[in-house]
Amino acid sequence: MDCVLSILDDVVAVEARDPGTIRALLGHGARLSTAAAFELPYADDAGLALHLAWLRDLGLPMAGGAGWPPSEVFRLLRSRGLLAGGFTELTYKSPGDPVLRES
Repeated sequence: MDCVLSILDDVVAVEARDPGTIRALLGHGARLSTAAAFELPYADDAGLALHLAWLRDLGLPMAGGAGWPPSEVFRLLRSRGLLAGGFTELTYKSPGDPVLRES
């Protein structure tokens, strides 16, 4: 499922298999990192927030779960006033059984 997979120190990792999503990512400056993963580089929290807002508006859910997933990073940036509005969080009940929740 296309989604925001992870956020590292300087890139947002996005899984994308849908041709329309791939075109949008490449048009937004993403670079291919593996067969189905793309990276969007950013320099600071403001740049990260711009990417996350754009990805949310593109319809991509933010991965949730243990650790420091994109859904928690989105919540943190929202609490700091860098993002506004909701997003869709993606978790899994079991392999291949996704759960989407509005947050």
